[in-house]
Amino acid sequence: MEFRTVAYFLEVAQKKSFTKAAQSLHISQPALSKQIRLLEEELGCELFERKPRSVVLTDRGKAFLVWAKKINAMTENVLEEFQHYDEELHGVLRLGLTEQALSFFEPPLQNFMSRYPKVQIELLTLPYAGIHARMRADKLSFAAFVEPCDLESYDYFTLPEKKPWGVLIRRNSPLVKDRFRVEDLRSMRLAVPDSPLFKNKLSGWIHDNQRALPIGMTYTTLESLYPLVRSDCILLLALEPGDLPDDLVFVPLFPRLESGVCITWNKYRLFSTPEQKFMDLFSVP
Repeated sequence: MEFRTVAYFLEVAQKKSFTKAAQSLHISQPALSKQIRLLEEELGCELFERKPRSVVLTDRGKAFLVWAKKINAMTENVLEEFQHYDEELHGVLRLGLTEQALSFFEPPLQNFMSRYPKVQIELLTLPYAGIHARMRADKLSFAAFVEPCDLESYDYFTLPEKKPWGVLIRRNSPLVKDRFRVEDLRSMRLAVPDSPLFKNKLSGWIHDNQRALPIGMTYTTLESLYPLVRSDCILLLALEPGDLPDDLVFVPLFPRLESGVCITWNKYRLFSTPEQKFMDLFSVP
């Protein structure tokens, strides 16, 4: 199987037409059809259902599409690396993080960028669902999730650092105190992360009290709710942030509730050199 043929397959799958794909690839339509037919013979199955004016992927074709995207991404990484093999390390490192995982990553990212300044870093901060979708599509090198998180589909390791959960509140609010207990939150309107697994963690924190906390809303980004915090409409339940506006303050929960961060990657992933160098920062084999 040639990398070029895989690229041909991806183009036909995207264009849903041999004619349009051939035009995009600047080859003849018969030559393209022949390459796809040879690929199907090699795999022992039909990848496309041919229709008069279009083609659609068969079930086997849809399954191969997942692998073809991975093969194509790997090919791009290899070409990028070897084109600059005798130079300083080049390449791309694609990271996806939930917003509250970002503060854990600042020191290792600064370290990596100082060591490998010519490696391009694509950093996306997204909700859990958005990161999972990009990981499934193999569009990220690594993803970082705040615990608790769904790790079934990934290989991973957990950073040793832990941070406390607490409440973000207006600094001069009459409700400010040194720490918040369960009973302090009963009469409050709370905003919590949009994560069913976190809600389970929160339930464990209040396990000795039968009444659930009054959750008024869920969120995916902290800053979008700062205006509501400033107007005392809500208390924002969050992991201790790296930076806060001067008019807001973080008050920890008591008893202490804490989380770390899991760095994940797709199972069976073959790391590019920049990706392996990133892993080396954490002494992960």
